[in-house]
Amino acid sequence: MSLPVADYIDRAAISGKPVKHKWSQSAAMVALGSDNTAVERKFGAISFRGLLSLAASQAEWIHARFLHLDADQELAYLIDAVWAASIDFRYLKSEMLQFTGDDTNAVHGPIQECKRLLRRITEIYLKVDYGIVRYERSLGSLTNYVLPDTKAFQAWLKRVTAALPPLSTPSAAASGKLDVAKKKTQPRGVVDGIWGNPIPREALDPAFDPKAADWAQLIDELLQAIYTTGNPFLRSPAELAPLGMSGKPYRYSKS
Repeated sequence: MSLPVADYIDRAAISGKPVKHKWSQSAAMVALGSDNTAVERKFGAISFRGLLSLAASQAEWIHARFLHLDADQELAYLIDAVWAASIDFRYLKSEMLQFTGDDTNAVHGPIQECKRLLRRITEIYLKVDYGIVRYERSLGSLTNYVLPDTKAFQAWLKRVTAALPPLSTPSAAASGKLDVAKKKTQPRGVVDGIWGNPIPREALDPAFDPKAADWAQLIDELLQAIYTTGNPFLRSPAELAPLGMSGKPYRYSKS
């Protein structure tokens, strides 16, 4: 993984712990949880870009939980790509998000389910569909299900869910009410801001002070850390040129 494990996840000491949860088709349904209007309303106060960042961060908890227990590099690559997509969706090579293979055991099964949830979240994100909050809630439920101890994750999720809304606007609840005509990766006649402004990865750290940070620099550093020619879910600079991306690929400027 090009991005290191976040400090707040590392401090939770969840990596490589023995697996005690069960996994089967029925267990997967339990792990994804059921509708929770209160939780989904809180997610709805976050922008679409913020929700994509939150999805990447929740997936980081799952990746870290199974670190040293599974050699699957695909989830790590996908997390990086979702982070990039939260800044500019054109970075994500959506057509590559096809996940098959063994999903029956208690380690690889949740990893595969996490990938499928990220795929669905990115699909709904592009449609500016408020239904994204249900998949965010399912991803949180899955994360909670597989962790050896849930206290640190629950405290983190509660805190960042409250902290994110003012950092990126408009909210998904507001944007999701708009009737947006889609054309490939860019809605017609709608400014890019419908998804909210990009946020740095550090914004998901409860210790982050948004007022003391240079956001443009942090986002630029994130893109540089993400870019690798080996990631199958990221477009190359040559592939990005025909999509109308201005400026240098995998660099960010607030101007």
